Amino acid sequence: MIQEFAVLAFDPKKENYEIKMVFSDDLARALWLAIRPSHMTDQHFENGCLKCAEIIRRVMKSQIGSLTPDQLLSILSLGERECKLIGTGELDFAAELLPFVTGEKKIEFEVRESEPLIRGEP
Repeated sequence: MIQEFAVLAFDPKKENYEIKMVFSDDLARALWLAIRPSHMTDQHFENGCLKCAEIIRRVMKSQIGSLTPDQLLSILSLGERECKLIGTGELDFAAELLPFVTGEKKIEFEVRESEPLIRGEP
């Protein structure tokens, strides 16, 4: 289940270039905050969030804003290596993620550098 609030144990403004770029992009940040707590990630995750955000924008623009869970799953799981953020069998997760991608819902976050890395409750 995607949490609508996250506590970060780091300040994204003080992190490396990729984290700064992710957190300065609303869509890439939504992907990062939604996927990171519940999925295994690797050293390409931040770049993958940025790349997937770019692809999602392009698809939404070409379809005049519409995007289906199937399309989102395809973008996040079947694309280039660095854009494979979730598994191919995660259609339910893609459906839950969709309103965060379209902007209907937003994941808020708070920085508490003394807390565990990421947590779902305020």
